[in-house]
Amino acid sequence: MKFTQALVAFGLLVSFSMFVFINTRITEAAGGYLFLVSCGGAFLFLLFLTGNVLNVILIRSSALIIIFFFIYFSVKHYVEIGDTFKLHEQTIGTTGGMVFGFVLGAMLSQALSLVYDLRTNPRAPSSPLAIATFLYILLLIGMAALTFLTHKGGGLSQGSGSELSGGIFLVEDGVGYQRVGDLLIMQYIVVCALATVIGVTSTSRNWVNVIMLGIPLTVLCGVVALTAQLVGSNKGAVVPVGVLLVFYAVVMTRKSLNARQFRTSILNILLSNMVLKLTVATLVGLAVIAFFGISLMESLGVNPDALRITGFGSGEVGSLDSRNELFSDNFIKHFQYSPIFGNTQVEMLTTGQGTYVHSMLSVLTHLGVFGALVFVALLVSIYLEISGSYISKFQSIFTNQGYGLFRLLSLLAVFTMGAFSAFFTWMPWWFAVGLFGNWYHQRRWGRQSNSRKRKKRRRREQPALVRASAEP
Repeated sequence: MKFTQALVAFGLLVSFSMFVFINTRITEAAGGYLFLVSCGGAFLFLLFLTGNVLNVILIRSSALIIIFFFIYFSVKHYVEIGDTFKLHEQTIGTTGGMVFGFVLGAMLSQALSLVYDLRTNPRAPSSPLAIATFLYILLLIGMAALTFLTHKGGGLSQGSGSELSGGIFLVEDGVGYQRVGDLLIMQYIVVCALATVIGVTSTSRNWVNVIMLGIPLTVLCGVVALTAQLVGSNKGAVVPVGVLLVFYAVVMTRKSLNARQFRTSILNILLSNMVLKLTVATLVGLAVIAFFGISLMESLGVNPDALRITGFGSGEVGSLDSRNELFSDNFIKHFQYSPIFGNTQVEMLTTGQGTYVHSMLSVLTHLGVFGALVFVALLVSIYLEISGSYISKFQSIFTNQGYGLFRLLSLLAVFTMGAFSAFFTWMPWWFAVGLFGNWYHQRRWGRQSNSRKRKKRRRREQPALVRASAEP
């Protein structure tokens, strides 16, 4: 049974990776839907294997908030534009659908949860899962390399006619480049989360995890970042680096995290000695990333001045400058149009097509203060769930301190990127929300806390004492 569970969990992860592989090599049309169906089938099978089928309907308060947010956005969007195709694109479309991203992330979280349960189960061998994770990362490196070579050799897609021009590391025809970058981000977040699960449940020394997991993850990060730059996506290069740094920080400080139970909050991190350890681990991670990044670019003959993120040698990031200009020129105008409930077509009604604010703050301009409050309530509910997970009576992936820190910092990294450069429907953000949130009550695999067991024992002993005192 345990072998079957592990096989299905990794089958779900590989099916998702195949979908990403197909859709990052081509940009003219979406494909790989058979692998999405496989993801759904593997997810349902996992629910049966883990006994979580009925628990899915026992949704948590945070799930109610996000369901309300999706319904509010969908109804509002349809009423104001009346176009079901555009609504499909924004919600369940595989190019930029926020509901699609959320559901996909939530399904993959079940695979990670099962891997954690097997790793912490004393009756299940843990080494095969670590080896399977290592092989999975190697598989992703191979697929990422093929994707990189496809774009480097023939432009954005086979037969598209888009070619690299003048040695500039950017395609001229950028149709679909954001989709490629977004999918690469989603894939890298998942593999780092899986590696973190292995790292925080490992009994090996930190340097063993860094070598076995950190080095291949760094190589994968380099290939993913260069591929994202090749197709013109800065987000696809920056977010994987940030998530990799989070992985290094968590894995290299895991022994301190496991030493005691504490609230996984930003304030606790800043006020404890953990901030120093996280800083040191981050600096070490930066050094490793820089070393491998420079080595990879030298081996591929890539000049840093040919990258979009360096402004092609100018030192200025044009995409960031243009986004800042859009924000400073249009945010107040768009927000003032309908401050309470917003308007999903506000840019069309004011400053023109394509002039929307590229920031998470666009939730204010498009959904108004009301929608923004629901969005903030969702953020607060996720934060409280992560920070308060240490008081849970049952062990699960969502109560592990190390993985909780990874969840918190990864969400912060993705949100920070989105706050500066992405619309609030940005698919990788909602994917991360689905992956790292706890949306339904998990089956209680772990043991209860000692205090809980003592209370139960006292309750069992009390009737016995009453019976003994009543005897003549």
